[in-house]
Amino acid sequence: MIAILNRINNRIQVIKQMLARSRYLLYKSEHKWTVEQKERASLLFERYTEIQKFP
Repeated sequence: MIAILNRINNRIQVIKQMLARSRYLLYKSEHKWTVEQKERASLLFERYTEIQKFP
């Protein structure tokens, strides 16, 4: 049970980190993104498709 709770907690922390690190790429033009930002954006838009719909 503790192992399951630890995995859930770790996953929540990873999601929070991804969202925190992604906020700046949303303000930049896509052609100015670094390789890491492109990878992060791909994961972000895969999980939160409604964010990608905005111009």
